[in-house]
Amino acid sequence: MFKSPLGFTDHRYTFFYDESNNHRKFYINTEKNNYNIDNDPQRKQSAPTNFLLGGVLYKDGECKADAQELIESLNLQSTAKELKFGAVARGSFDMILKSAPLKKILKWLLESDLYIHFFNLNLEYWAFVDIIDDCTDHCFQKGELEFEGIEQFREYLDIHKDALYRVICADRDRFLGLAKEFKYPFIQGREQDFIQALYEHVVQYAVEIFRQQPRPPQDDINVFLSLAEMLSLCLDIEDMTLTLDHEEGVLVDGLGVFYQNRGSMFSGSKHIFDEESTVQDDFEKFNRSASLGSLDYQFVKSVDTPLTQVADVVAGLFAKYFEFIQRKTFAELVEIRGSLNPQQLEALELIKALIAKSDKECIHFLFYVMSMSERRKHALFMFPENNSNEI
Repeated sequence: MFKSPLGFTDHRYTFFYDESNNHRKFYINTEKNNYNIDNDPQRKQSAPTNFLLGGVLYKDGECKADAQELIESLNLQSTAKELKFGAVARGSFDMILKSAPLKKILKWLLESDLYIHFFNLNLEYWAFVDIIDDCTDHCFQKGELEFEGIEQFREYLDIHKDALYRVICADRDRFLGLAKEFKYPFIQGREQDFIQALYEHVVQYAVEIFRQQPRPPQDDINVFLSLAEMLSLCLDIEDMTLTLDHEEGVLVDGLGVFYQNRGSMFSGSKHIFDEESTVQDDFEKFNRSASLGSLDYQFVKSVDTPLTQVADVVAGLFAKYFEFIQRKTFAELVEIRGSLNPQQLEALELIKALIAKSDKECIHFLFYVMSMSERRKHALFMFPENNSNEI
């Protein structure tokens, strides 16, 4: 999944990173049918399940942009030791778009020789999609599925991963109860019983949405019926190697590997990370096992590194954006976008321009792992001009 980009060997980039929603571990609670990140009673809503690693970069060893000058021009409060996303914008993503300091930073980035980069990971989606990979492989090996090519294969996977994720989100309490019953992801020896229970769960959900009034579009119902059919073909499955893990309930055991993979995608570049003790420990382990090879990287104190502070703003902004995309329905996104005032629309256009600028330089700068529905919502909200027939 994580491969080094091809065709960009002429440039050596210098990446500055910060992260947002770094939960360190992601697992199912033993007492409740929710996640460890939901344990904070002070939260007014569930914790965001997307982890974002992102920031800014420049190429060929030279940066003309003066980040310190930008920070000083923002006139932050005297108590602020450094530039942080929370110092320039707060609230939901649509409210963030009203921030004048944020707009100033976006304009500065757009006019500078810097690019943005991010890796957005939907932890909940990531935690369960291996079920679909294992089941698809099982059906293919049995001759139950045939594909005309890699594109059709990828589309089949995406559709069914999206369907499973939607089933999970529709009744998280019930699904996580099922997962805990089988000690997911450590389901070794009970693979067939797990798939049987999941099949019944999906069928029940399909029946429930069929009975809804008004009834969802038939294509929507067919997706869940297709998921149920695939699971029914896997009731004799014996090998779920991709799904298995060694610890009951633990879905993501540390995020250091994603830092490593992100760095490895640009192995010929330099990578400057904000200090993060658990990640630094992971990097030391990777070094001892030679996993990082000759990767050029370092960890720095953000207070001493202005571009790392700018990276904090970029990471915070896009973490808020993808959380917003994840939580809202298609209808809600259409309504919110239609209600944006000129100030908000201007900020959104600046974000779009930054995305276009960075994507033009290298399509691998902007990377995300999330459901097909989320990707569609991203396209509809950020680029409605390309989706006018749907929005």
